[in-house]
Amino acid sequence: MFRFLIASLLLAGTCSYAQNKAMLVPGQSFPYSGRFLMSNQPGQYRNMEDYKGKYLLLDLFSSNCIQCFQNLPRLDSINKQYGKDLTILLVGKRDYKLEGLYEKYRKRFNLQLDVSIDSVLFTKVKYFFLPTYVWIGPDGLIRAVSAPDQVTVENIERFISGKPLPFGALPIVQGFDPKKDYLIEGNGGPDSNYLIRSIFGKWDPTLPYFTPDKLQFSLETNKFTTLGKTMEGLYRYAYFNSSFWRYGDSLNGKVWLHPVLPDGETSQGDERYCFSASYKGERMPDLTLLLKNTLEQYFGYKGSVLQQQKPYYSVQVIPAFRERLKTRGEKSIRRRTHASLDYRNVTIDQVIERIAYYNTSKLPFVNETGIDYNIDVIVEAILTNENDFFAALKKIGILIEKKYRLMDVLVLSRDK
Repeated sequence: MFRFLIASLLLAGTCSYAQNKAMLVPGQSFPYSGRFLMSNQPGQYRNMEDYKGKYLLLDLFSSNCIQCFQNLPRLDSINKQYGKDLTILLVGKRDYKLEGLYEKYRKRFNLQLDVSIDSVLFTKVKYFFLPTYVWIGPDGLIRAVSAPDQVTVENIERFISGKPLPFGALPIVQGFDPKKDYLIEGNGGPDSNYLIRSIFGKWDPTLPYFTPDKLQFSLETNKFTTLGKTMEGLYRYAYFNSSFWRYGDSLNGKVWLHPVLPDGETSQGDERYCFSASYKGERMPDLTLLLKNTLEQYFGYKGSVLQQQKPYYSVQVIPAFRERLKTRGEKSIRRRTHASLDYRNVTIDQVIERIAYYNTSKLPFVNETGIDYNIDVIVEAILTNENDFFAALKKIGILIEKKYRLMDVLVLSRDK
């Protein structure tokens, strides 16, 4: 199965593709003029005309988006620092849980943001991921549309100074077909005759992310393509046959996720790339070798897999709580928001998978509980805050401790 990711990250966004919705186009007005009720100002309505004469950063968000809620404290900090010159407005996609969920975050982080929970706006405006940030000038015209990565202090200062922003709209791809070659038949370039073909190029925001589970040719098409991968992700493909692993995967806790660079060298950061390979005929080339050679030629690193001590999160159960955690045998339930977890009659692995889902430190989680029976876990906490979440789990007997163990580590080196 292929994982499709839109915009950053992964992870966790909400997409809208209805054809009758209005696009967010730089140089044009925001395409919705209706009123929306302000949640933090009871009885008060606003529309976009009310914000003319101000620099406005509009944040479209939803209850199902982790990054939307992870960004709230940072947005609040920006609001407090630049509130004299900048207005930040949050508009959330109404559902049955968003209002209560936002209220928990407001209280936990003392948020002082303008917010509206609305339903109509999201039926009128075309967006490709959430959160979506719309940068609107004092003239009411859109200056840019962006993902969270572009909401930086540097860009905020450029914006409120009236300077052009170094990014614009983030259009969706024309239509990438994974059964066709990258840069073939309209996927970015002209056709050409080949027997074995590989292409390595830079990714840009007009393309989606495309991440196959494994580094292998499709038996149906004789092709492999991945889009929007970091250098680390490509090296993981080349040496471990997978670009990413999480709790429940066979590599979790056994293979360190991050390649180790030579002393004094730093990673390529968020720079992203595309790699595509295909072949014709019956002789299948060595895809691993093709990718390793490409990476070595471009980045200059060879890899060696060594064993080293690396950190991980050990999940244990405090002995006195083992019996208390046993399920009461009710119907299996898995309810969760970003501020609560209600899991009943589930396995310990299902609970750990949810804990790992919110892991911001990116350390692997390892089940060292010894539990082989179903359990009930009910906690109230800010799940996106590691300290809050771990403390709440400890109160019910689930202890998470940082430990070290031997793992396979990809060590990169340059030829002398």
